[in-house]
Amino acid sequence: MDNIKQVPSLSLPAIPVDLGAEVLLEILKFNLRIKSMFVGMEFGQYLIVRLSPNDLIGTFRSEMMRDSPVIFRFLHKGVVYGFDTEIQNIVSAPAKIVFLKYPKMIVESKTVTTERHSCNIPGMTMFGNEFVDLSVIDISPEGCRAIIMSVKEALYGLIQVNKIIEIKLQLPRTNESFALKGKIRNLSKDTDRITVGVQFDEMTGEARGKLTQFISALK
Repeated sequence: MDNIKQVPSLSLPAIPVDLGAEVLLEILKFNLRIKSMFVGMEFGQYLIVRLSPNDLIGTFRSEMMRDSPVIFRFLHKGVVYGFDTEIQNIVSAPAKIVFLKYPKMIVESKTVTTERHSCNIPGMTMFGNEFVDLSVIDISPEGCRAIIMSVKEALYGLIQVNKIIEIKLQLPRTNESFALKGKIRNLSKDTDRITVGVQFDEMTGEARGKLTQFISALK
């Protein structure tokens, strides 16, 4: 894994992940990326995550998955942490639970490299075959944070970490609009909204210029 700083895990009081935090598991053997929830650990021994009832790896037999290499990532206070680990065991009932080996090293990297400016810009994106309204609530030259309201149940499964997203914005007090393309780096899901953090990528020169001009007006 690419990293900025490596810290031996034994020097840490605990891995800085909150109970109930959303984590991303990358199952290298099966080329799968699974969102799950962190539910506990025993320091130096194992980590425990709970899968969604619909997650595919919960249907595999434990012996098929045991010792499979995994990359474990999570966001904590604006920093992305990640480490290499392996599956120890999978339990299917009463909930789909995965036990992971406690890591020897963790990797951390800052996700916010520039100051973000608060705003409230209406926009639109598309997931599957459906147009979705959203509001961008903060923005910088590197990325933004957006809230999707009035969420339909089917939409939850379409919004994934590392998914490419194109957001079309309507600038306040003007008729100008432009598109910002990027990758979803983090997200949180509630019953009535989804909040996504987007890192911009592959923007056209025109869109970059409009973004820079708009951010200058917010300062």
